[in-house]
Amino acid sequence: MCFFFVIGNLKVQPRGATWLTQERRTWKHMEEMKLVGYRQVDFEDGGKHITGVSLYVVHPDVGVVGELAEKLFLSSDRLEALGFSPVVGSTISITWGRYNKIIAIKTIKANG
Repeated sequence: MCFFFVIGNLKVQPRGATWLTQERRTWKHMEEMKLVGYRQVDFEDGGKHITGVSLYVVHPDVGVVGELAEKLFLSSDRLEALGFSPVVGSTISITWGRYNKIIAIKTIKANG
């Protein structure tokens, strides 16, 4: 059985441990993931200096046998604003907001 939501002209299908809620007309969804690694990054993009961290996470997903591995990027400013400090092996909860931006991230269970 496949469920999906229609947002404007888009069909959105929830993934694994994902759900959507409508709060003040802003669509959000949350996911639990395991943080398996991270890398500090420092690079130039179009003449703009960017620093941040790449988070490497795994989580269950629809149609995947095992777990899906993903890389997420957070700029240093965004990481500081969210008050998150990565710890390898921890389970984290990520709240995605409009335009697929991370609007909240917290540690649920430290070190596995």
